[in-house]
Order: sequence, then C-alpha cells, then structure tokens
Amino acid sequence: MDVKVKNAITSLEPDDLMAACYDSSSYPNNAYCNAFQRSSDGQLANFQAGYFNIAQYETRALQSSMDYYTPLSRFGLSQNAGDVEVSGNYTHYLKSQQSYLGNTYLLSGTTSAPNDLFTLNANYIKGPFSGQWQTIWYGKSNYKVQVPATTYENNKRPSFAYFNLSLSYQITKNFSGSFVINNITGALPKYPGTYSVTRYYDMLIGRSFQMSIGAHF
Repeated sequence: MDVKVKNAITSLEPDDLMAACYDSSSYPNNAYCNAFQRSSDGQLANFQAGYFNIAQYETRALQSSMDYYTPLSRFGLSQNAGDVEVSGNYTHYLKSQQSYLGNTYLLSGTTSAPNDLFTLNANYIKGPFSGQWQTIWYGKSNYKVQVPATTYENNKRPSFAYFNLSLSYQITKNFSGSFVINNITGALPKYPGTYSVTRYYDMLIGRSFQMSIGAHF
C-alpha cells in the first residue's frame, strides 16, 4: 500500500500561523498574517485558527492476511468433531507522515499508532457452539517520536500482546447466549499512565467479563 494525498485540510495553531506568516515570501500580505493580531507591546493578543488546504499525507505500508478453514474430520477425527478456522492480519508501516509549512510530522511509531500490528483469531465451531481465542500484538514503539533521546524517560516501549476469549451458544432457533473475557490474562503495558486510552482501553481497565442473551425473531 502506497498512498499520497496532497492539499489535505489541516488546522493551524498560533505558532504555525506565525511561522507561516513570517517565513512567507509575501510577508506581511498573506492569509496567515491576517489570522492573528499582536498587542502594542508585541505580544499575541488574538488569533483565529482556521483550516487550510496545505497538508500532504504519505502512507506506505505492507499488509498481509490469511484465512484457513477446515473440518477436523480431515485430520482423522469423527465427522461431528467440529470445524476450525484461523485468520490473521498483519500491518507494517514503512512510512506514515504529514507535511505542511516545511515541516514533516511522523504519524506512526508511537504507542497509540505502532508501526507493527498483528491480530490472530482461532475459531472452533461445533453445532450450536462456537468459541474464539484472539491474540492482539503491537510491536516496539516510542512514547513520542521526533524528540531527542533524553527528552522522556523510558521513551522506548517494548512490544505488547493481550488475549481475548469469546464463547457463544445457539440455545434455540430464536435465542442465543454469549460470554466474553477481554484481556484474559490481565496484561498491562509498562508505564500504563502514559498510554493511549483509545487503543489500550481493555488493558488499562484490566480483565473484564461480558455476558449477553440475544433474541432473534
């Protein structure tokens, strides 16, 4: 996968606006200079952040997936032994970045957006019963990228994996039940207070359980 987007919309903060204004060859007659005002003593008094079609995005990644399904009878078991399915997805980001106003910002390689991501699902199905064991793995990452090595203590983070288990049963034609254990081992990354809540929610709250009954008519 190799995707490039030009003239993308991005929002500029006060420091971006001032840099764009003073570095422009048309200073002071450009839209960036009109987006902020200074007081009589030269301090920033007011600004109007806006959206500009100036950003460029580039993402280059390797993606692979696999899916294998087979009845267990193929391995010499009985015809009613059930079926298994194994599926997985792997993504490796070679480059993911945003550029505007002469600066380039990396969008991957952090704990919230690792360069390597892998998901493996192992399913077992037998009649009305099905179960899934899910493995989710994130590769090595950094708390922050594009900063000196000494800026943050323990900036480098090791790879991390956690596991989920789900079981379901078709009780009748119209009723089904399910039971789920998220983060079954209670895995927790090092220095948990600095991780993205969005990506690491299941790990940060610890092992959790869900049970439901569904009705279908």
